[in-house]
Amino acid sequence: MSLLILARAELLGAITGGYRHSVGVAGTHGKSTTTGMLSEIMLKADNDSTILGGAIIPSLGSTYRVGNGDNAVFEACEYMDSFLDFYPTIAVILNVELDHVDYFESMEHIYSSFGKFEDIAFAENGCVVYNADDNNVIKAIEKSKGRKIGFSTLDKDAMFYADNICFSGGYPEFDVKLSGEDFCHIRLSVSGEHNVYNALATAAAYFGLECDIYMGTVDIAKQAPNVARMKILGANVVEVKEGLQTLKEAVDAAFAAYARDYKDSIYCIGSVLGPHPFPMMVRDFQSVVGIEAREQFMDMTGELPDAVVACVGGGSNAMGIFSGFLNDPVDIYGVEPLGRGEKLGDHAASLKYGEEGIMHGFNSIMLKDENGEPAPVYSVASGLDYPSSGPEHAFLHDLGRVKYDVVSDDETIDAFFTLSRLEGIIPAIESSHAVAYGMKLAKEMGKGSILINLSGRGDKDMDYIIEKYGIR
Repeated sequence: MSLLILARAELLGAITGGYRHSVGVAGTHGKSTTTGMLSEIMLKADNDSTILGGAIIPSLGSTYRVGNGDNAVFEACEYMDSFLDFYPTIAVILNVELDHVDYFESMEHIYSSFGKFEDIAFAENGCVVYNADDNNVIKAIEKSKGRKIGFSTLDKDAMFYADNICFSGGYPEFDVKLSGEDFCHIRLSVSGEHNVYNALATAAAYFGLECDIYMGTVDIAKQAPNVARMKILGANVVEVKEGLQTLKEAVDAAFAAYARDYKDSIYCIGSVLGPHPFPMMVRDFQSVVGIEAREQFMDMTGELPDAVVACVGGGSNAMGIFSGFLNDPVDIYGVEPLGRGEKLGDHAASLKYGEEGIMHGFNSIMLKDENGEPAPVYSVASGLDYPSSGPEHAFLHDLGRVKYDVVSDDETIDAFFTLSRLEGIIPAIESSHAVAYGMKLAKEMGKGSILINLSGRGDKDMDYIIEKYGIR
C-alpha cells in the first residue's frame, strides 16, 4: 500500500478542479472578505455551492461548506505560488502589492505569478475579473488576451462602476452601473479599512474635491508607498520643511492653511486631537475597531480577553479599540514610543513623561521644552512622533483605567520581525510597539489571553526598515 501525500494547495486544487464553474479570489488583501461576500450571495440564491474560505463565514459558522452543485467559491492565496495549483473558471484579482517578501523577490516576480493565475482561468475558457483602479493589477494582466471584466470606483467606462458612494451608519452604499446603465443598489453591512489619508484621497477622487494632505519631509521619505497611493488617487501632498519636518509640523501647517481659507475649506484630522468635536468624532469613527474586535473575540473564544494592547501616539486607533472594552473587566494598555531613550527629544512618550499643556486647540498631557512649548520628539514610527496624546487618553490615564507604558525602538523592530516570521503578518512600525509590549506582557501574565490591535500593515515601512536595520 502506498500513501499519497499532497500539499494543502495541491489538495484544494484537486478539489476545485472537479467543478464545472469555480471562482478563485486572489489579491494581496481582501480575499477572505470577498470570498465571504460571494459565498453569502451564492447561498442566498439557493445555489448549492462548495465554499473554501480563509476566515469564518458568519452564516456557515465555518470556513468551508461542501455543496452538491456544479459551483465552487474559494480563496486563492498567492504565497509560495500556491494559487497556481487551483483551476478557477473565473479568476478575481482584487489588488497586487509587494508582500510575502520571503518568497517573492520583486514586483516583477509577483506580476508573473498573478499573470499565470489568470492564464489558468483563460485555459478553462474562463475570464478574469480585475480591479481597474489598481495599476499593479493592470500591469500583471497586461499581456493576457483572454476575456477581462473590470470593476472601478474611478473609471465610468469600466464594465462595473460604483457610483453615488455614500456612508450610512459607517457602512458604504452605492449604485452599480453595468456598462454605463443602472444595474442595482448595494448597501454593505461591513465597514471599509480606516486610513484617513487614503480615505480622504479616495473621497477627493470620487467627488472631484481638491484635497491637500500635509506631511513632513521626514515622513514623506519614510512612507513613500503611502505618498504614491495618495498622489495616484488625486491628492496634492504638501511637503512641510519646517522644524523637525514630522507630524507636529504637518499639523501646524494644516491648521495655518485652514485659518487662511476657512470659508472654502474643510479641515479633517485623522487622530483624536484638536478642538472639540474632532477628538470625539475620530473616536466614534474608529470605535468600529473596538466593537468588531469585541464581538469577534467573543464569537471565537466565548469570553473576553484578559488584556487589550494598542500603540498610542495621538491615539486614534487606540481609542477605537479601547472604546469597545472600557466598561468590561479587561486590563487595557496603551503603548507609547520610548524611541532612543528617556532623554527629552529621544522619545514621544507624552503620557509617561509629560505634563498638562495646550497645543493645537486642545488641553491634554504633552511634552514641553524649557519654555513650556511643545518639545521636539522622536519615534521610529511616523504615526507616533507627536508631543501629546488625545485628551481622552489623558483622562483615562488620570483615572487609572488604562495603563500607559513604553517600548523602545529596538524592542519594536525585534517585534516587527518576530511577528512577520512566526505568523506571516508584517505589522506597521506603529503596531509593532503594541506587539513588543504584548510579548513582554505575556511573559509576565504566564496564562490568559491578550488582544493586540494591529492598526496598520507594514507595506509602507519595509523599505525604510530594510535600509535602516537590515534583515534581522
